[in-house]
Amino acid sequence: MKYPALATVAAAVVSASLCGAQPASAQDFGRMLGRLAERTAERAARNAADELTRPRDDSDAPSRPDSRTAAPAPQDRAAPAVTAAPQGVEPWPINAGHRAVVRPTQFAFSPEMIAQKQRFTDASRFPCNTCEGSVDIDSWRRALQPIPDTYSAWSEVIAPWTVGRVIDWRGTVVDGRITVLSEVPVGGFQCRQLRHRISTRGPNPVVTERPGLVCLGKRDAYSGAETWHEVF
Repeated sequence: MKYPALATVAAAVVSASLCGAQPASAQDFGRMLGRLAERTAERAARNAADELTRPRDDSDAPSRPDSRTAAPAPQDRAAPAVTAAPQGVEPWPINAGHRAVVRPTQFAFSPEMIAQKQRFTDASRFPCNTCEGSVDIDSWRRALQPIPDTYSAWSEVIAPWTVGRVIDWRGTVVDGRITVLSEVPVGGFQCRQLRHRISTRGPNPVVTERPGLVCLGKRDAYSGAETWHEVF
């Protein structure tokens, strides 16, 4: 029964009426029972209405998602661990091993490495009356790969550079040398580490060096095949 307490009270009232009050006749007793039944029905109806309108306590109810509450934002996946540079191997990209790097041409290098490369470039500058700004750079690339200076042609030049190979070149004011030191993979790409060296001519040559890196991969998102690229 849905309201056991109410049934108990009704039974007690009936018992008290039967025991304490002595009705004058069976007709009076029937009228009394009718009134008790009416009151019981009214009270049951009020209790049922209260049950429907009473605020629910959901502490024991099973949890359900609230459609009004926005779903929690998904947690960002942890960035992959950046592959550490093996001891003595340089240059090493600061984003090597990151999932956003899908081509070796996307490698980034530290400000210190970039400054070292700039010092190397500055050391090969020389005056040039016929050049824009009256200054030219004794580029080892231009010495190794004259016209046509295309990217595909340059890839073909560096493709056969294997470990231990030494490439000498002579510029306008400096002599250069490139040494292929090692072939250590970087961020999942096949790469070769280089050492660039230039020295001025004269009785007291000034030597400047910097590391270099060439890697095998696609140049950009539109490349169909992997080729060797000068990365640093």
